[in-house]
Amino acid sequence: MAQKSLNIVSKLPTKEVISRLREAVDTPDLSLQGVKRLFDTTPPPSKRSAIGWINPDSILICKRLGYRNSFQTYLNATVTPCAEGTKIVGKFGMHPYMQVATMAWLGGLFLIGGYFLLRDLYANNSWAAFLIAIVCVGSSALVVYWGRYRAREEQEFLVRFLSEILQVERA
Repeated sequence: MAQKSLNIVSKLPTKEVISRLREAVDTPDLSLQGVKRLFDTTPPPSKRSAIGWINPDSILICKRLGYRNSFQTYLNATVTPCAEGTKIVGKFGMHPYMQVATMAWLGGLFLIGGYFLLRDLYANNSWAAFLIAIVCVGSSALVVYWGRYRAREEQEFLVRFLSEILQVERA
């Protein structure tokens, strides 16, 4: 990923931008049918290539995947009118809830792991404590790295998607 932020200006008015985005982006299915589809490998019923939430002044969108990836790339942006049309400014990254969940998970892992590390160090079992710490940290880093690796082309997709929908020349 070359850039972590997005700053584009569309010549379209803000209402038209929001309207086009609502037509092009599916709202995620959070019903029980949606939960059932988490374990289903068939393609989703819609042909739209992006999902997310479009509000009058902000957007949160991501690429539609045929599989589950909690670490996928989202665009969290604000939509504001400007002299040239509409300005969209945002950042790419994991879903905001996933960022909090990852920090809580890793924080808990380090607290629990730190307790066992210190306990084993005082009991003169230092080799076991270091082995457990290395395995915990390494496996957590591997899970996050693998999830982000699978999301490596999603940022480019989102930029291309917005450029096509909003008729923006890419910089």
